[in-house]
Amino acid sequence: MTYRDLESPYCSQCVKPMVDETPVECEGCFLERYCSKSCAEAAEGSHHARTGECATFATAVDAEAATLIEGTDHSEFEFDDAPQRFIIRVLCQAGGWRERGGGITGEATLRRLLKLQSHEPEVDSDEREWLSGIARNTLRLMEQDVDEGVKVFGEKDAPGYGVEELVRLMCCVRCNSHTLYASEEWPSEPVGTAVYLKGSAFNHSCLPSAEFYNEGTSLRVRSVRDISAGEEVTISYVPVTETLWDRRQALWRQYKFDCECDRCILEEEDEEKMNLGGGAVVVSFSTSYHSSTETHELVGFDVGLGFRSLSGGSSAGFPASSLGGVTFSNPRAAFRCAAVRPSAGGSSVLDFFPAPSPSLPSSSARFPAPLVPAAASPPGSRGAVNPTSSPPPPLPPFDAPGSSSSSSSLK
Repeated sequence: MTYRDLESPYCSQCVKPMVDETPVECEGCFLERYCSKSCAEAAEGSHHARTGECATFATAVDAEAATLIEGTDHSEFEFDDAPQRFIIRVLCQAGGWRERGGGITGEATLRRLLKLQSHEPEVDSDEREWLSGIARNTLRLMEQDVDEGVKVFGEKDAPGYGVEELVRLMCCVRCNSHTLYASEEWPSEPVGTAVYLKGSAFNHSCLPSAEFYNEGTSLRVRSVRDISAGEEVTISYVPVTETLWDRRQALWRQYKFDCECDRCILEEEDEEKMNLGGGAVVVSFSTSYHSSTETHELVGFDVGLGFRSLSGGSSAGFPASSLGGVTFSNPRAAFRCAAVRPSAGGSSVLDFFPAPSPSLPSSSARFPAPLVPAAASPPGSRGAVNPTSSPPPPLPPFDAPGSSSSSSSLK
């Protein structure tokens, strides 16, 4: 699924940039744009049915406009890309939902999605109530009975997909989604998000052996170093250039675990050393990466523990066994220590120059974009999904903040 508010237009079906083409806009919801009529027809046949997803998106956009808070660009009912819009796309594309008030035809794929790791919030938490509000509103937008949920076609006694199932599905999507990028060149604009069942099987490491990248909507995997026979293939779920604290925050926020990989343990020891004091060395270097030059200033304690970024660019944060001839194995570039000289502060300045390494990737590791905040969004903020009042008819009423109502006004 492509994002709504992109600076440049990308096809909602094939994610192709539309530079010279005149976009073919969906005349039902005006959210989807396509590079050609064939892509528009393919999307309608796959998921964007006029009577299903398209009509639901249109109702949601109308509700958003009808509840716009005066003097702001926020609405009491927010229809964000994730999780609100994306959960409808999942039900349509994976579940085969085609008509408002109708049932699901592709339950097998949804059941596979529900088996993925979800890290659901606690029952009485604000976050779960926030997600439950989204689920109830989603069912109303789809013209479904909130108590019974979306029915499954062909299975008379099968339970429907109600509030609890949609909450779990949103959590599964949050933990297993991948960002779609405009190109392999880095930095590259994030243009959408997707879930890949096989791609979800890869575990995380802050020193990954592989990376994801997308060609259109296809997910590709490639190694970033030599991988031994029998060695687990890992990727990084977060930007590898972030600090230890930032990586752990991002991992806990979206995936609910603390990383204990070799790099994290090393950097944790480094921080303990920094807290105890030690001889600091300042490292300055610059590098050209994909035709753009970055200047970095890093600081390290007790050389051999790695370095930390003080200003701009990426953080090395990798082990260094000595000063002379050290090669930093960084996914963005490699650097060789060429000279050591004193600085004004009495510490030492190390000049680094790019060192070629055949095992380095041609682009930075791809990683899933966080989709849902850890805590419930406050009413009226970007991302709030439970409005404080109901939109006017003919739009269906939506939950008020903190409401636990499960009744449906449409059935």
